[in-house]
Amino acid sequence: MKLHRILALAGLAVYPIQSCASSPKSSDDNSSSGSSGSFGSSGSNGSSGAPGSSGSPGSSGSSGSEGGFDATVDDDAPSQGGSSGSSCSPLITTQTSFVNLTPSGVGQGIPFDKNENDPVPGADAGMTGPAGWNFYNFPGAMCRDGSPLGIYVRYGSVNKLMIYMEGGGVCISPHFCDHNPANMNQVFPGGSLNGESFGGSLVTVSGLQAPYTDGIFDTTNPTNPFLNWNQIYIPYCTGDAHIGTNPSASIPNDFGVATTQHFVGAMNMQLFVSRIVPTFKNVDQVALMGSSAGGIGSGLNFGMVQDAFGKVPVTLVDDSFPPFTGTQDITPCLQNLANGLWGLTAGLPSDCAECSDPDGGFANIVPYWLHKYPQAHLGLVSSIHDQIIRLFLAAGTDNCSDTDPNLLTTLGLQGGDVPGFDGGQYDNGLLDLRSTYLCTGRIASYFIGTGDPDASDSNGTIDTLHEHLFRPRFYDPLAGPGQPTLAQWMGDVIAGKVEQIGP
Repeated sequence: MKLHRILALAGLAVYPIQSCASSPKSSDDNSSSGSSGSFGSSGSNGSSGAPGSSGSPGSSGSSGSEGGFDATVDDDAPSQGGSSGSSCSPLITTQTSFVNLTPSGVGQGIPFDKNENDPVPGADAGMTGPAGWNFYNFPGAMCRDGSPLGIYVRYGSVNKLMIYMEGGGVCISPHFCDHNPANMNQVFPGGSLNGESFGGSLVTVSGLQAPYTDGIFDTTNPTNPFLNWNQIYIPYCTGDAHIGTNPSASIPNDFGVATTQHFVGAMNMQLFVSRIVPTFKNVDQVALMGSSAGGIGSGLNFGMVQDAFGKVPVTLVDDSFPPFTGTQDITPCLQNLANGLWGLTAGLPSDCAECSDPDGGFANIVPYWLHKYPQAHLGLVSSIHDQIIRLFLAAGTDNCSDTDPNLLTTLGLQGGDVPGFDGGQYDNGLLDLRSTYLCTGRIASYFIGTGDPDASDSNGTIDTLHEHLFRPRFYDPLAGPGQPTLAQWMGDVIAGKVEQIGP
């Protein structure tokens, strides 16, 4: 066993490792940064955004009236790092002010009308969303094929809001794009059991992207921590993990013919948030989460949502796309590939220099958020040998020499195994991630499965399965006998407790 894994396991022998609750940091001074510019437009009291088709965001000015938590680290307690000189590496920083990521349209945003329920684009004439949900079209928002896009809203009876971002793969090469919905009327088959393995992710079929009825969306289970919350479901059809800023990318199809792809996930999110916040400005808590591409998308868009909601605390939970540390798992070539196609870096905070660093990359957004929001708590859910994310990471091996998922999986002949990225490496990466941030006391984790390191799901174990929040198993003790259910852990996370569960 590798030394770093031994150390990680030694430090995690007792669960939970840490349990702490906190309230949002209160401050009357929210002027540490100016409002960020919209894509390609000027920021409030800030410099103008870069013009042109790429639509990159404007940088923030030095002053502004909108903001969230006091974005400084000078007054953090020693246990939270900051300028007080903590020995916790992720919390050591010299940065004391941060750009404000509030979309420029929030101040003029029109609240949703509870009596409005728009027809869903591309569905049968006049068809609306499922019962209990309102659908709202968004002029200007679009999928990667250029078709229109909107979001679903369910109004609850408590003063809290859950925002869920859908997953569904990424579009980085012709065949990866084949396994990714290009519009709201393409889905993976299987309902709430879709996409948990290679077999459920091979093709998309005709069907409406819409909220699930299991897991976090279950309105009948009294143990659902989001029961009676206001809920928002954001479909996924941009292929860019909800963070793209490139409306005119080009990817060849199977015949070598260039096709235009609209990677505008970050632009869409700005439009959505500009109406979500005015509608729910009086809630006292927000939970932002997503699965797979929606998991990493929620992590990358967290700051925009938190800044837009101001002093209302936003809790982030990433299901099944871990922000691995270093470059051994998320390799530089893989980030460069995504950045070149999606304009990924332009969707990240302009003052997070490390986020575009090929030696660390976009996963450096995690310490950046911890610095900027000293009271924020984050959560991570993952199977210890997740076959779908291992497939994506395998595309980054050998300097991205093979980005065909059909070949990387050997056409599924080895069950849930990915020869190019074995289960042991993924397991070690999760433990390293947990160990790195353990000292912050602010990132909870729930790791699932104790299957063999070869990570073939032919034995029926859960260790390779993908995505968990919207599935019936959300209410099961997925980390093993005697462990909390995923629903119980999730309830603790939104209550401000930090627990390390499994494997």
